[in-house]
Amino acid sequence: MQVIPEHKDILERPLNVGDYVAFPESNILKIGIIQKLNPKMLTIKGIISSWNSEKYPKDCAKLDGPELTMFILKR
Repeated sequence: MQVIPEHKDILERPLNVGDYVAFPESNILKIGIIQKLNPKMLTIKGIISSWNSEKYPKDCAKLDGPELTMFILKR
């Protein structure tokens, strides 16, 4: 039986597959969607371009609300 790891963002909110997160990379704030929960890290896919990245959960902030919805709809 596979155990799904429990990860929390910098604000201690639980993270799940399909959640949108913001995180820093090369002095830029990027936005992506969680594709996979690994034992220690998250696999994140970009929503603007097709890059993949692995980040520690504490380096991410979960995004939600009307601002994110409008950002996604504009793209």
